[in-house]
Amino acid sequence: CVQETDVGSWAHKFFQEEGSKVTGIIEHNSGVFNAEGLDHSDLLAYWTKHHSFAGYTGGQVFGADSMEIMYKECDILIPAAIEKSVNKGNMEKFQCKVMAEAANGPTTFAAHKYLVGKGVGVIPDLLINAGGVIVSYFEWLKGLEHVRLGRLTKGWERKSKKELAGLLGITGAKLDGIEGPTEKNIVYTALEEIMNASCRQVFKYSVEHKVNLRVAAYAQTIAKIAQTYKEAGISVQLTLNPNQKPVSYTH
Repeated sequence: CVQETDVGSWAHKFFQEEGSKVTGIIEHNSGVFNAEGLDHSDLLAYWTKHHSFAGYTGGQVFGADSMEIMYKECDILIPAAIEKSVNKGNMEKFQCKVMAEAANGPTTFAAHKYLVGKGVGVIPDLLINAGGVIVSYFEWLKGLEHVRLGRLTKGWERKSKKELAGLLGITGAKLDGIEGPTEKNIVYTALEEIMNASCRQVFKYSVEHKVNLRVAAYAQTIAKIAQTYKEAGISVQLTLNPNQKPVSYTH
């Protein structure tokens, strides 16, 4: 089940491309559910035209009560729009096995504690929705260099691929169609590499230290910031409580 914001729509697209079935979609004014799965292209075209799911024939349509879709049984629930949409008032209604926080702060502290205690795997926003910031970083790097990503290596990669194809006996039109990576290819693969590495680090920390994924993500983040401060020679002073002597750290 997914909240169909821009983030939710992309999640729907990628899940479907990987062979998963998205059964429920929620927007601000309506929602739609189909246990057999919802087609992303068809649903997006309908939403773009009508700005509502009212009248959509590809599933059961919900109106003002569309949030009820979130409470249906599913493997993965993706709250992708509203802050605090998972809270103390509705936390007992959720039947998902995994909650992936694509929105910023969709789960309150009380709801998170309850869901984790219930055995739900909550993948925190700090980790799972970091992709947008990462791609913004790529854009920043591109702006610094004033050169599009892959510009310097695309020709070499095309040439090396053609040489390899020639060794494999590929000739003619197939050989002519070989190209180097586009900027989109580079961004997607780099993003995938960074996100996979970050997820592995957080999951490993969670298992080794027996903490939930949110704590693991924060711990990993703080450790990286501390290392950056250390390498920069920055002194940090921490006061844990008013009665405790400050703890100083200087590189």
